[in-house]
This record gives sequence, C-alpha cells and structure tokens, in this order.
Amino acid sequence: MTAANSRTTLGIHLEPLDVLFFRDGRPFDPSSRLSSGLPGPQTTAGALRTFLLREAGCDFGKLGESMKQGETFEKAAERQGASIGAVAGARFRGPWFTKERELLFPMPAVLHAPKDAGVCAASRGFIRLSPLKEDLPGWKPPSERLRPLWRQGGASFSFAGGYLTRGGLQEFLEGKVPGTDQCLTESALLDWDPRIGIGINPGTLATDKGILYAVEFLALKKGVGLYLEVSGPEDALGPLKKALNQPVDLPLGGEGRRVLLTADSPAELPSAKPSGKQKPLLVLLSPGLFGGAIPKALNGSLVAAAVPGEVAVSGWDMAKGGPKPCRFAAAAGSVYFLDNPLNPPGAWRQYSEDAELGWGTFAEGVWNND
Repeated sequence: MTAANSRTTLGIHLEPLDVLFFRDGRPFDPSSRLSSGLPGPQTTAGALRTFLLREAGCDFGKLGESMKQGETFEKAAERQGASIGAVAGARFRGPWFTKERELLFPMPAVLHAPKDAGVCAASRGFIRLSPLKEDLPGWKPPSERLRPLWRQGGASFSFAGGYLTRGGLQEFLEGKVPGTDQCLTESALLDWDPRIGIGINPGTLATDKGILYAVEFLALKKGVGLYLEVSGPEDALGPLKKALNQPVDLPLGGEGRRVLLTADSPAELPSAKPSGKQKPLLVLLSPGLFGGAIPKALNGSLVAAAVPGEVAVSGWDMAKGGPKPCRFAAAAGSVYFLDNPLNPPGAWRQYSEDAELGWGTFAEGVWNND
C-alpha cells in the first residue's frame, strides 16, 4: 500500500463553545416549540465530512446537483477529482460523551437498578439479566428460539439508564456486574436551556412581528464533550491531522452553534472474548439501523435480546435540499446474547445501514450460560 492511499485513524474530541442544537426533519413553524435531541452519528460525521470537503475545494452546488440526479455521494464526490473522492472514503465511529476526556457509553439494557433509589443508586448495586435455560409458561418469543431474560432478586428493579465509564463497560463485557460508582446519570452530563426566538424576514433581514418560536438547546456541563473516530485515506484526513497540534473551530448542528475540535490517537474500545463455557454477546454502542430491532446476521445464533427502545432517525439532506426519510434504529444499549461466535467475525456489520457514518457500532463481550 502506497503512502498516497494508506489509511489512518484519528480520535476526534469536540468541546462545545456554547449550547448546541440537534433537530430531526419535522416541520418547524411559527409558534412551534422544539427541543434539541442528542447528537447522532450522521450529525457528527456530516460535520466532519463537510469540513474535509470544504478543505479539499469541493463545489457543493455541483455535488448536490449530481445527487439530485440519483448519483450516490461517493460517485458525486469522485466526479470532482481524486482528493474530493477520497473524502467519501472516510468512515466514522461514534459519537460518545466524554467527562474530562474519559469515554462514556450507554448503559446496557440488561443492567437494572432499584426503582426506589433512582439511576446509579449507590446503596444497592445493579443486577444483571441473563437468558433462562427453560421457557416460561406462556412465553411467546418475538422471534423463533429466543429465550426470556430473567434475574434473581425482588421485583422492585427496572432498567438503570444513564451511562457507564469505560471501566464499567469493560467489567460488564467480562460477564461481571459493574459498581454503581462506574455510572453517570444523564443529568450529570447535560441540561436543557430553553429560549424564545423571533422570525426574520429573509428579504429585508428585519424581524417578522408575531412570529415567535421556542427552542430548548442542549447544554453540556463543564468538562463534558463528545468523542468520535474517523478513518480514511491519509491525504484526505490531512486537515484533521493539523488538529493534533492546533484546535479547529467547527460548526456542529443547527442554529449556528460551534465546537472546538482537537485530534488525538484513537481510543481502544472495551471488549472481551469467551473462554471455557462462556458465550458471546454484543452490546450496541450507537443506535443500529437494521430494519428492525435485531440484525439479520444474528439469525440462527441469537439466544435472547434486550432492546430498550427505538430511535427515530431523520434530518435534513443538505445536498438534495429536503428532509431525509424517517427510519427507526434500535437504541444504543441493546444487548444480544449469542449461542456461538459469528463466522466470519464482524459479519453483522454488513446489515447495519449507514455503518460508515457510525450507526450500529457494537462491543463484544461474554455471558455465562450457567
């Protein structure tokens, strides 16, 4: 492999310079009240892609016209030369929250906490659900062969929610139960900042009287940022490599909000491999677009699954100038218990739509069948 086409991977830290705003493709009219969502893979990947394309000299008007004619993003980028086409080869993973640069991951759906103590309760620890060896009377699996999940203990437990530290996720993946000191609540990381805005006439740039709207911005707390990874041709990532030494000011999300981008070596995600009688499991670290709650690649190997919900995925297509179709992704934190390792390893990746943008990132771990 030559230096011209060799690939490299960078860890990207995003530090907000103000509140942030992320919205989907729902109409936004006068008198609307709109709340920011949490940043998804397509938002952070899109911001970095746009930055790299701009640095490479992309003509965004031509790019949009080519895509309106039905060309893929990759083909439309290649039309403008090798350097711009190389940007289309970039692949992303994340984003995840960080606290003082420490990675945080969504809570696995099979970790439950006492209902009366709230998320990350310190007095009584987590309990961990596992597949039953035998079906329950009346159990009707949503898919063939799936076993029910069960736990030992009383009935006053529910999904813990929140986020795990890297060390906490590593313990979970090793088949253990992490301590509550390895858990952070959402309120420890972020808040919502409500504001009132007024419409602007695009012709006169004056305010339109009576056109008011309300928005709630995402306000990350002190020391909280975002982390994602980008891999691609080394030449294409050159502008980001400059951020190894000098931070870059980057727009992110809507309402003209910006972040400070710094680059670093990529982080190693937690993982664990089965040994002895242990079986493999997968934890979804970012929402997965599988056309359902369960990746098709797991059929025949799946023993049980815990999916805490679904995430509506839409947004605005900047190239085509219109809303993207709404899809539903399995929520991050979903856990899939397997009977045997996938062959070949990582085969599930081909079933995750837009995996190149960061959707459907898994961590591999183990569970005990006894």
